[in-house]
Amino acid sequence: MGAGLKGYHRYSDYARFPGGRKKIDYLMTAISRLAAPGVEGKLRVLDVGCGNGSISFPLASVGHQVIGVDIDEASVAYCRGHSSFNNASFQCVPDGRLPFKDSFDVVVCSEVLEHLAEPQVLVNDMFNALLRGGLLLITVPNGYGAREVLGRFEKFLRVRLRLDGLVRLLRRTAGMMSAEEKHAMHTSNPDQEHVQKFKWGRLRRTLEQSGLTVLEQVNSFVILSVFLRKGRIGELVERVDCRAADLLPAFMASGWYVASRK
Repeated sequence: MGAGLKGYHRYSDYARFPGGRKKIDYLMTAISRLAAPGVEGKLRVLDVGCGNGSISFPLASVGHQVIGVDIDEASVAYCRGHSSFNNASFQCVPDGRLPFKDSFDVVVCSEVLEHLAEPQVLVNDMFNALLRGGLLLITVPNGYGAREVLGRFEKFLRVRLRLDGLVRLLRRTAGMMSAEEKHAMHTSNPDQEHVQKFKWGRLRRTLEQSGLTVLEQVNSFVILSVFLRKGRIGELVERVDCRAADLLPAFMASGWYVASRK
């Protein structure tokens, strides 16, 4: 295992790149730092929008009891077929509603809220799924950050101007990942689109309206995943990008990791 890699990294596609490792490391360490007082050891964790298991599997690998849920049957089937953990189970929630009440020490919701027409409904459901004092960990893109703005411009070129072939050629020439490769790191569902453009203030209000108390907000990166490159150059660019984000105000980051408590 390479320098700086942790044991749970082997179970996550996110660990292929520094930006992905930053996210998974934040989630893993936040659980141990911020779990409710008196709650120790292996926790009961709900992974909302589990996709292809890039968060559920690492959580299970350190012993937590994990339930992963997703609206996409293909993603749930992928997780069931690739999981080697007796302490992880997966289920489809086709209507997107969570059938849990006061059940979990931790709820994780990564890159989900931006896809929902009514994100407040899911935040309310996650609040209800938590035990009193439970921890909600959310990652979400800044709807007006560099990643989202440049991503929308790329979509404009590919879809509106019908330059998909040119964009693919430029990506290959620059040694960048294809859109399909990036997508597969998250989910088996090819039809997901971002329908919400969050600002930090709005995201905070959404959490607080459910009765959650925001504990901390951490910037994710600056331009990561728009210019994501393979190889050593990409590794270096991402490391610098992630470090730079830590020095910026929230509105300049391309995404946030947020911890809240019930």
